[in-house]
This record gives sequence, C-alpha cells and structure tokens, in this order.
Amino acid sequence: MDKRLECLAGLEQFQKIQRAAEESKTCAVFGVSEQQPYFTALISELTKKKLFIVVPSEGDVVKTQAVMNRLAGKSLSFPTKDYNFRTVESVSRFDENRRIETVAAIRKKEFSSIVIPAEALCTLVMPPEDYREMTIRPADTVEFDKMADILVSFGYERFNNVTGQGQFSIRGGIVDIFPPSEAQPYRIEFWDNDVDTVSLFDVNTQRRTEPVDGVRITPAKEYRAEIAEKLRCDGIQAESDIVGRSLKAQMKYANKSGAHYTLMLGENELNTGKAFLRDMTKSEQTEISIDKIADYIKQS
Repeated sequence: MDKRLECLAGLEQFQKIQRAAEESKTCAVFGVSEQQPYFTALISELTKKKLFIVVPSEGDVVKTQAVMNRLAGKSLSFPTKDYNFRTVESVSRFDENRRIETVAAIRKKEFSSIVIPAEALCTLVMPPEDYREMTIRPADTVEFDKMADILVSFGYERFNNVTGQGQFSIRGGIVDIFPPSEAQPYRIEFWDNDVDTVSLFDVNTQRRTEPVDGVRITPAKEYRAEIAEKLRCDGIQAESDIVGRSLKAQMKYANKSGAHYTLMLGENELNTGKAFLRDMTKSEQTEISIDKIADYIKQS
C-alpha cells in the first residue's frame, strides 16, 4: 500500500467511510476536495469493489483518473457527449471511442473504477441489445467477402490505410482494423475464408509488429442514439426509446405522440444495415437502408 494511503487508513473518520462503502451505504464527505481521489483510491483497494466515481467537471476527471490509475489499478473515463446541430465536414470521434471503450470494459468487468463528469450522467448510452462484439482468431473460418459489410454494420469506416480508431481497410486477403477498445491496430490475413494469422501493426510504417492470439472487434459507433441524432441534424424531429418499453407500448406511444414514421432497430437490422420504416398514417412499411432514411422521409 502507498505510504500516503497508510496514513489515511488509520483515521477514524476514514474508517467510517470504509464501513459505509462495504455496506453499500451512502456517505457524504466534505472539506477534502484535494484529497478525495486518495480517499477513493484507498476505498477501492481496501474494499476490492469496482467504483463509479462522479466528479464535477472534465478537469476533475483528469486529476481523479491519474490518482486512481497510479494507486488503485485500471481507471477509465466516460466523457460528456458533444452534440452537433449543423452539418460539418468532419467530426472527431475521440470521445465517442472512449465511451465505447468504457462500455466494453464494463461488460468485461476489466476496470477498477470509472470516472464520470456530472454532465455525462445525462448522456444516453448504447442499449445492451445494441452492443455486439466478435472475436477472430487464427484458424477461424470467416466469410472474407462479407468482412466489409460486417465491419460497416459495427460502425467502422473504410479507408485505404488504417491510421486511427474506428477504421478498417481491405486489400487482397488482408483486413486491417483498429477497434476503439484497443490501443493498437490489428492485421488479419486470410487464406480464402480461413484466418491464417492475426497480428499487430504499426500505423506509421503499416508493417506487422508481432503476432497475437486474436482480435476482439467491438462497436465503433453508438448506434441507435447516433441514428436519431443524425436524423435531427438533417432537420427531422426524432426520438428514441430510452425506457425499455415493449414493442406494443412503443407503437402506442408513437401513435399518441403523432409520429408520422416509426423505425424498429434490432441486432438483425444493424447487422444488415436495413430496417423497416413504418408509415403510421397509411399503416404501411417499407424496407430501406438505414443511411437513406432521411432522404426517404424528406421526399415523401
């Protein structure tokens, strides 16, 4: 244990906090703003619990995460989402990648703490049914001709060369991919539909560095929330179900709210990139590519 934490552990006041944490009770601490990360790190170490830490601002996230990483193990952050209400040429996906990385770690329980700025508590997260991942290992059989469609359905963007997270490229029998949950990109080499090798590679030289046992491919975009946001950016009023209503309840709500169209998205629709758009006034539905929905509605 770090010597600075040993001093805290002996304080009677801290022991009360520890007991409250062990019993999952609420406990408010005042007057130790600079020391709070150390209190939290010590609680994490003594209770062996995985912590979700809410802090006032992004600046506090950086300070708290630095202490937690140093003293209590792997700490991740969940950045606040920035909303764009106008068309722009490009948008950085850095924070989105961090959120996806954090969601992936939470599902695998591969963290000691998650540090969250208070504002991010209002951020819609990816519904559990939208989260998908796949693992590819040497000797696996995967339909090579479908790799591009699979990766696009996961939210990856195709480039000639992979240089950043959320990108993939295909040339010959080689698939390069950079999952948001990983620190380095991967190269998958195929022999027909059989995976020959999986290795890391350098984005600067584009050369392989070392072989690995496999690659875990996680989502590269926050699917359902992103689709609704894109429709809003295209001038279409849209909202998504965030309370987990049944299909019947969702349709009833859509009809009551006066929605002209409803769009049902599940794993199959996200995999294929197509979904049924239902016209609520005509009681008709049309199968359409998800990326063509805005154009279809505007032309109707």
